[in-house]
Amino acid sequence: MADSRGNLWIATNDGISLRNANTLQWHQLYSGRQRAFLSLAADKKGHIYAGTYGEGVYVLDEVTGRELRHYTSDDGNIFGAGGFVFAAYTDSQGDVWLGGVRGSVYCCNSASGKLRAYDTQPVYCFAELSPGQILLGCAYVTVKPSTDETHFGSASSSASVSGFLRLASRLSTGLMT
Repeated sequence: MADSRGNLWIATNDGISLRNANTLQWHQLYSGRQRAFLSLAADKKGHIYAGTYGEGVYVLDEVTGRELRHYTSDDGNIFGAGGFVFAAYTDSQGDVWLGGVRGSVYCCNSASGKLRAYDTQPVYCFAELSPGQILLGCAYVTVKPSTDETHFGSASSSASVSGFLRLASRLSTGLMT
């Protein structure tokens, strides 16, 4: 993932590798701490969201790499019992979507910094269909948004999105701290 300054961030089985765009030098974050990182996304405020294998999500400062926040299962079953965060994605509005194979799907609002919880879905990736409509890559059928903004509905056979996708409509209710 490239940040707003052009630096390259790579999630690895031994921390995060960070390549400075100006000096072309590499720097390691969390190296030697036996932390496996699986996903990365950046918001408009210069925060990097780093999803892990079993330790939730770290929010890091883009400039310094300093840890700003660590969301774990201690924060209320966030990302399931193990804290596995396989997917992180920044949408066109700058909000960051987070999910894994267990636990709820979360959206971090870029303006407020608050997390909004959605249904539990086994998510492997995200994509944006249009502003306000996020596709969730799951291991089963296509679904469409329901009228309840935090739940996922079933799809008809005429759905235009095929394969392993789920569609979430994200509106403005249900934010949690």
